[in-house]
Amino acid sequence: MTKDDRSYNYITIHCQYEEGNYISLPELNKRFKEYLMVKYNLERIPRDSININSILAIDKRFVHRRVHICKHCHNIHLKGCCNNYNRIERTTSVRIINIGYKQQMDDHLHETLNQTCIALEDLKLENKQVRE
Repeated sequence: MTKDDRSYNYITIHCQYEEGNYISLPELNKRFKEYLMVKYNLERIPRDSININSILAIDKRFVHRRVHICKHCHNIHLKGCCNNYNRIERTTSVRIINIGYKQQMDDHLHETLNQTCIALEDLKLENKQVRE
């Protein structure tokens, strides 16, 4: 992995090792795309996805794992995990284990993203008014 790798840069800036914590891959991709939109002032959501190999190269304690999730309680699917437990009502989720967000950077990213979205909406309204 190179220092120019966007996934590598995102993870080193916004994530840290947290034993026992996890982040689902879809959530990580969503936040990564938000980061790219803010960093590069994009109007559309980028097609880039997080590179799992970049994450695993940063810290050997990060683990990539596919797990079965209960459709009712959304925890790991184990016998008796909830009152609605049923052996066939499960789904699969991909998670990165032992990773968490750095709180202050994550809050800053969301504040910046909210400001960018408001500015984009204002710009769209102005463009619409100019056309009319």
